[in-house]
Amino acid sequence: MSQLRHFSSLNSDALIIDPLDSIQGIHNRISMLQVVKIKVPLIAKPLMADGSETSHKMYLVFDKEGIDKLETRVIIMQEFVNHGGVIFKVYVVGDFVKCVKRKSLPDIKEDKLVSLKENSSSRLVDLVSRNKRLTLDVFNKVLCRLKELNDKDASLLGFEDELWTHFCRLPTQYAMDVNAERAEDVIMHKRLLQLAHNPDTRPKLISITPSTKIIPVT
Repeated sequence: MSQLRHFSSLNSDALIIDPLDSIQGIHNRISMLQVVKIKVPLIAKPLMADGSETSHKMYLVFDKEGIDKLETRVIIMQEFVNHGGVIFKVYVVGDFVKCVKRKSLPDIKEDKLVSLKENSSSRLVDLVSRNKRLTLDVFNKVLCRLKELNDKDASLLGFEDELWTHFCRLPTQYAMDVNAERAEDVIMHKRLLQLAHNPDTRPKLISITPSTKIIPVT
């Protein structure tokens, strides 16, 4: 920047497109965020969303030092805003509209943010827990297997979000027990849970006595 100022002072007739003071604002990552009115803390995540484990890495960044410690520079940064732990994705194709409700990062209270910042020596907080990473790994394997099998559900709009919601509603042990090679079993289980959620389609439980008489369980 000092070299540009020196050049400008020696070449008063040179046309400067952007004032140097304006350039200074985007020369530094933090001041660049201030130009677009984004405040820390920030959510930092990779630009590529290719279903890999690294594509789901997310960090809470508190300051410039945190930005400098990010593993990659090809990232998206968003201002962290409490939003009730829920996001809605809307898919539109022509007249067809589908809205999918999906779990998101939980709200973080102000005192918790202060505590995280004070206790984070690296200036970064990894927002994806070990259990979530395990679930995510199994989810990706199941999704890839379903696409290999040309499963009809896997081509539907919003399917990936619905499948991820299915995994998230169940404990981590469920993901640990899933055999990705039998990904169709996950689809069957997902459908059974959807049927059970509706009282009109909920499967009836029966008990069989030694006399083989079938007694409905109400």
